[in-house]
Amino acid sequence: MSDLQPVLKLSRSKAIQPRTKERTKYKLKLDSKTGKLDSIPIGTELEVMTYTDPRWSYGGSGRSGRISKTQVPISRPIQNYRWWFRYLKLALELEELEYTFVERKKVLIKKKGKSGYEYREVKEKVVVNRKRYVGWDLDDVLSLSFDKWWSTHQDLFIERPNQATEITTVDDVVFDDHTRYFSVDTRMGVNASLSSIREMLSGTHSKRIQKRTAQWIITGTMRQEKLFNCYNCLVMWLQGGDNESILKSGMFRSSRGSKVEWLEDIGRGDVRKRKEVYVSRPSAQNLNKMRDMLIPARRLILTVCDGYFSKHPKDKEYFRG
Repeated sequence: MSDLQPVLKLSRSKAIQPRTKERTKYKLKLDSKTGKLDSIPIGTELEVMTYTDPRWSYGGSGRSGRISKTQVPISRPIQNYRWWFRYLKLALELEELEYTFVERKKVLIKKKGKSGYEYREVKEKVVVNRKRYVGWDLDDVLSLSFDKWWSTHQDLFIERPNQATEITTVDDVVFDDHTRYFSVDTRMGVNASLSSIREMLSGTHSKRIQKRTAQWIITGTMRQEKLFNCYNCLVMWLQGGDNESILKSGMFRSSRGSKVEWLEDIGRGDVRKRKEVYVSRPSAQNLNKMRDMLIPARRLILTVCDGYFSKHPKDKEYFRG
C-alpha cells in the first residue's frame, strides 16, 4: 500500500459486480441446398454484458432497437449518463470527506549549475463546481439511485429536434408541449408559406440554432469497460485495497481482449517470453495495470467536478505542480 493511499469509508459509492451471463455461441454455415447462411449453435461462452454505441439512444440499456415515437432522444447511449452520475456521486462523497488526491510528479531541479530530477507531491482537492450543476439537485444525486434520479431529470439531456417533420397520417400526430401543427395550402407559393409560418412562430422560438440542443452534453468518448474498470479500481483503492487484493477481486471487465488480473511473480529472473518478445516482470505489469486505471480515474473525478464528462472541453491539465 502506498503512503499516498487513503483508507476511506465510502457509504454511497460501491464497486460494481460485473454482470455476466451464459449465452449460446453461434457460427455461420452455408446451406448447400438453399444457398442461405444458417446460424449453428456451437456451445456457450461466459461473456460480460456490453453495450452498443449508436448515434442516437432512447433510454433503456443503450442497445439499439425499435424506437417508439413517444420516446425522447438523447445524443449518447444512456450508459454514458449512468457513468456520469456514478462518478459525480463519488466526487460528492469525496468532497464531503474533504478528500485531496495526491500524485508524485517528476520535476527538473537545477542547483549550483547542476540539474537533476526529484519527485514532488502534487495535490488536487475534490471540490464540485455547483454552478455547473444547476438543475441536477445534487442532494438527490447523493441519495437516489440513477434510475430514480433519471426519471425526474432526463429533460436535462434531451436533444431537441432540429428539423421539421411532415405529418402524413393521423397516427403520426403526437400531442405534447413541444409540438405545434399547421395547415399549409399546397396552392400557396413556398415563400408565402414560409412567411406565414414564420409569422406564427415569431416570439415562441429561439432564433439561435446550436449543434447540440441539450442543456448538458457529454464531451469526449471512453470505452464502457474502461469506465467500469477505472471506477471499480478507484473505489477499492480509496477504501485501502492493495494492488494484489484489487487485481484478484474479479471486479473487472476484459479490456481490449485482455483480462485484468493479478500475475504471480516467482522471482527476479521471471522475465517471461511471449512470441519471441521479452515482456516485463509480472510485478511491473501489475503495477502498470493499477496505474492505467487509477490515473485516468482521478482525472475523470476532477473533470466531473468541473462539470464535464468524460473529457474537459478545454483540455485542462490536472496535477500540474
